[in-house]
Amino acid sequence: MEKKTMMRSAETGPGPSPGGAAEAERRLRRVGPVTLGLTIPRRWIQDWNARAGAPVRMRRTADGVLVVRISDEPEIPGPARISVEGGAPDEHLLRHLVAAYIRGAPRILIEQPPKLTPAARQVIHTFLQRTVQTA
Repeated sequence: MEKKTMMRSAETGPGPSPGGAAEAERRLRRVGPVTLGLTIPRRWIQDWNARAGAPVRMRRTADGVLVVRISDEPEIPGPARISVEGGAPDEHLLRHLVAAYIRGAPRILIEQPPKLTPAARQVIHTFLQRTVQTA
């Protein structure tokens, strides 16, 4: 059973101040087998008027600083195009499908000349079963 702990943050303010940027110390928490999560101070969430499910953009700078932005307008990616090479391992197709799914592609187009092989169709079928929820 996971031990729950209470944490206090050292907040210096909800947003950038004239003398410097706001800071808070947090611990990474395990939220899945390979996923870590980070909580954001409540005051910051209120000041940003953020909601659960809001798109968040992250960028790591060359000096190791993590920049996090809450965006009003989600960036909607275009359709993903996956071209399956003849003789490529099935894992490559699966990796491309997962990458497109994680990027949030609204549509994934898969091409394999002259037509999809039965093995490629099976990979696609398995991927869809694992990711697409049906009511």
